[in-house]
Amino acid sequence: MVEPNENGNGGRDPDQVIALLTKLTELEEKQAAASEEQNDLARRRTDTTSHLASYSSKTAENAEKQTGMALERTALTREQTRLSTRSSELANIRTELAQERTFRADERTRLASQRTDMARRRTSLSDRRTGLAEQRNRLA
Repeated sequence: MVEPNENGNGGRDPDQVIALLTKLTELEEKQAAASEEQNDLARRRTDTTSHLASYSSKTAENAEKQTGMALERTALTREQTRLSTRSSELANIRTELAQERTFRADERTRLASQRTDMARRRTSLSDRRTGLAEQRNRLA
């Protein structure tokens, strides 16, 4: 069982997880924009085949961008894996906490039942004492 820290969250900061997810979303948007740019460059290359010097320059630029995007995709994949692992860890923590709450609720139910039984016994004992007192009064 994870001991809660002063924030009560077992040392795991949900804000950090949210920040990482936000960054991941931003990187995915950048990747989509880069993919659109790559498609645009491919169309331009087809239209400008007569300008071989320009074509070669654009091809070199595109290759650099593809390398950069490949590195970024690799980093994104690693981050997605890390976030997925973290998400699983958090789900396990939530399950543990739910089990603990269930245990505590069962314990409260059991104690309430015991208190009810004790109250019934006190009532029964009180009734017996009343009966004995009435017998003493009749005998006296």
